[in-house]
Amino acid sequence: MDELNQTDLSDLPNNETLRVDLEDAWDASADSDRNYADWAREAQDEGCPRGGPAPRTEAHRAAQFTDELATESKEAFVELWNPIASSYGLAERSDREI
Repeated sequence: MDELNQTDLSDLPNNETLRVDLEDAWDASADSDRNYADWAREAQDEGCPRGGPAPRTEAHRAAQFTDELATESKEAFVELWNPIASSYGLAERSDREI
């Protein structure tokens, strides 16, 4: 995150929104990873029924919530990024690639 904050984006359109969307995406993705890891530990501790789904715990609900936040931020970022990338001959990205 420090590298992003130190990168000069001032010449890009919507530079602050671009930065915030990317920061939000990274933060929410990291939170989601932690929540999914917590859920996996809970499922391991509680055990999963044979052939059935893992238990739906608070960590699972938190992971789904932060995953959705990450997706929304990634979508917002690529909506701003792709026209910029196109104008500079750079690769456009999908939200799944961020």
